[in-house]
Amino acid sequence: MENWRERYDDLVSGARQPADCSVAELFELASCLAVNGDFAAKYAVYLMILEHPLAGKGGQDRVLVYHADMQRRNGHAGLALALLERIGRPEDCAALLDWLQAMGQCCVMQERYEAAIAYQRELIGLLDDTTLVDLRFYYLQTLAHLKMLANQPDDEVRTLLAQMDGLLAFPDFPAAKRSYSQESYLCLLGRWYGLKNLSIDAVGVLLQAYRSPTSVRQQANTAMLLLYYQIKSGGQARWFGDVANFYRDNKAALQPTDVVQYRRYYDLVEQHLADQPS
Repeated sequence: MENWRERYDDLVSGARQPADCSVAELFELASCLAVNGDFAAKYAVYLMILEHPLAGKGGQDRVLVYHADMQRRNGHAGLALALLERIGRPEDCAALLDWLQAMGQCCVMQERYEAAIAYQRELIGLLDDTTLVDLRFYYLQTLAHLKMLANQPDDEVRTLLAQMDGLLAFPDFPAAKRSYSQESYLCLLGRWYGLKNLSIDAVGVLLQAYRSPTSVRQQANTAMLLLYYQIKSGGQARWFGDVANFYRDNKAALQPTDVVQYRRYYDLVEQHLADQPS
């Protein structure tokens, strides 16, 4: 989607009414806002969708699923899970994909990684040729992420990474999401190297991701991973102090979900930096 920020500003200012947009356009706008780190704006657009005369039950279910998932993002996985179970499995395909994704992410917060992987596999099994390339990338990315959280950097993850790299080369990959997706891919690749005990390779890839940030939150996560693997590899790096200072100044941008999922990285980095002068 082109000019996504201007489109959002027009809706907020009243220059354009939500009813003048298609429901699909509003969902795509919300997706662009989230990819660029503005979750509050995404939620505002979802509220517009909820009141859209053509949203239908499928569109309304997607909004309700997102509202439930926001509880998970704020650290309340139990509440999110209860809300998702109350909604039940939606009949609409797009809403069902959102629901399965949200259920899996709640399982992650409860450290039930195998259950999360099962939900994600079911989701990917529902994809077809009509699935947008950026959505397919996102769902594959999530499965690779879950596998690595479960400490399973196996051949399946290698295959997922290769598929993601291939999708990034598609000419119809949305420009508004390409940079974020490339950064996410590099972070996953760096973690894969790290889990293979190739810390130097992990540092090289993560440093590339860190130097091409798309949001403060994403860069803070990348900084945490980068610091972790540099600490693990030993030795000194000229960039370490600058990255450590950036992390100290911006770690408040991390969401509760980030800290839970990256707990071992977070704890080691925090302990190391506590022992070092700022």
